[in-house]
Amino acid sequence: MREDFKFTMWVYPPISQFTPDEVDLWADCGMTVPMAPKMFFEKDDPALLLPFLDRAEKRGIKLIAHFDDLGFDEIGRIGAEEYERRFRRVCDVIGSHPALYGFTVGDEPGTAEEYANSIECLKIQKKVAPHLKPFLNYSGSIVNHSKEQLHGKTPEEWIRYMKEETGVTDFVYDEYSQMINDHGRTIFFESMKKLVGGAEAAGCDCWVNLLSTEHLVFHAPNEVDVRWQIHMSAVCGCRGTVWFRFYDRDIAIDAINSPIDEFGNKTEQFYAIYRTQRRFLANYAQLPSMKRLSTYAKVKDRGVYPVFKPGDHEYIRDIDVLDETVFSFFEDEKGDEYLCLVNGDVDHYSVVRIDFDPDKCDIYNVTLNGTKEMKLNRGAEGQAPDLTLYPAQLVLIRIAKK
Repeated sequence: MREDFKFTMWVYPPISQFTPDEVDLWADCGMTVPMAPKMFFEKDDPALLLPFLDRAEKRGIKLIAHFDDLGFDEIGRIGAEEYERRFRRVCDVIGSHPALYGFTVGDEPGTAEEYANSIECLKIQKKVAPHLKPFLNYSGSIVNHSKEQLHGKTPEEWIRYMKEETGVTDFVYDEYSQMINDHGRTIFFESMKKLVGGAEAAGCDCWVNLLSTEHLVFHAPNEVDVRWQIHMSAVCGCRGTVWFRFYDRDIAIDAINSPIDEFGNKTEQFYAIYRTQRRFLANYAQLPSMKRLSTYAKVKDRGVYPVFKPGDHEYIRDIDVLDETVFSFFEDEKGDEYLCLVNGDVDHYSVVRIDFDPDKCDIYNVTLNGTKEMKLNRGAEGQAPDLTLYPAQLVLIRIAKK
């Protein structure tokens, strides 16, 4: 069964500030599993979410329920037994709705106690509602957390432990470094390689929480930055992206210029995300249905992914590029192989020339989720015609083996 790429975001304003009409805004923006407005078990009736879920069902999307006091912080305060009682009470009201994706579990555990509590939350949520997918967001600094914090485990071992202990097969992690400078992009790839690799080894899906807001030392993304973040996440093997954040608070001092500002206006970030997500879903939503085989880089060696060289692939003899390019080989469930490339430069176009073995394969530029293909005719020596990629553009090439 095809598994499409997921798009969601953090929504912090309370549900009292919204009507179900807001679901249309999220769907129109390309959010496939948007987070519902913030709620609290101790003061909000779970039934308040039902009209939002009904609207989501009509729009063909699902919602992530966000009860701020049903996360790992709360289980540490009230204990596992009371946490399960509260979670069951909420699930009795909304847990069987077909448009419910799952519940949040908390954000950025950092101490050994918080990591242990997150495991307890995941266990209880899967026990009570095994059909739902809990939403747990790790800090990107998990890659640097000590074994004492991670109960004697490396980050990769922790991911496997999480899955084996809880049965949960999805997790999210924060990564904002790419919105500082070029060195921050190197940090982005370093975390991506470790956490996506750890997820794949454990049989999990990794999502990444990206930045849509001007926040502290991080600048607000323009449309190319939005495109770079989504496309690089996809080519490196992520199965979904999350935005921090979608709405600004009334008083927004350390975080401004979110997609919806504190005055209720749509900002440049909204339209950048709107266009990029919808274009991606129209053309490349099927990437998560494929298995990532390998990832390479060309031109700019950041010391993270290996530099592709002749002999690394049986059918693709070489790839010549003008600017920094990151690319991965994927395989679909039928055994067909694909080459996904992203121009890593945010300022300049790149020219890509694929040298393939014409005796072994043909190659096709694939769009519209595989329903449209354009054969790249080979030259005298097997090279395909040059592909010109605008800044942060993604292309998908099917390798048709003979």
